[in-house]
Amino acid sequence: MKQHLIAVCGLAAILLLGAGANSENSQPAPSLDFEKLGAMSRQDMSDALTAVMKSRGAMESEVVFTLRLSDSKQAKIAAVAIAGYFRLEAVIPDLVANIDFYDDQAHPPNVANTYTSMYTSYPAVDALWRIGGDRVVTALVAKLEETDDMQVRKLAGLDLMGILGSDVAKFVVQKEIDHQAEAKNSTVIVRLKAALPFLDEPK
Repeated sequence: MKQHLIAVCGLAAILLLGAGANSENSQPAPSLDFEKLGAMSRQDMSDALTAVMKSRGAMESEVVFTLRLSDSKQAKIAAVAIAGYFRLEAVIPDLVANIDFYDDQAHPPNVANTYTSMYTSYPAVDALWRIGGDRVVTALVAKLEETDDMQVRKLAGLDLMGILGSDVAKFVVQKEIDHQAEAKNSTVIVRLKAALPFLDEPK
């Protein structure tokens, strides 16, 4: 399964990416090789882009399958990274469900986590930040509404603050608190209020 996942990513890269950036001294490759695509016939271009979209769908399915069912920690780390770098929005619910998935190889033992290291120690936090956007924000707020786990609350708050900035993140959560107050949902209000301290800028 891991080999197939790598092959799918390779197909997308071959079709869309330039050939540069293979060594430390090379210039960064463009995100898309427009010249190569533009030189194709319109039908070949359509076929190439359709193949990429199909490979993206296959990639999403493989990533979701890995996050839900794989017992391999390394496979999950790879799946989360792919979801983030390719901004696979279909994987957002599974990334949020795995937000506290810890990569102990990315962070030295017996060293306190800092604001920056949290993104490497918890790969789903980094992947959600890379994807960003309204769907991630909505999913993170929903997670804050349902969780009583302090670590999950902290990580979800960290992501919200990283995506939106401290002030906007607080505004979004406070708006949801006000909405829940109208519904008289006291349990959710308590959970959301408990998340507010985690939306402060790191000192």
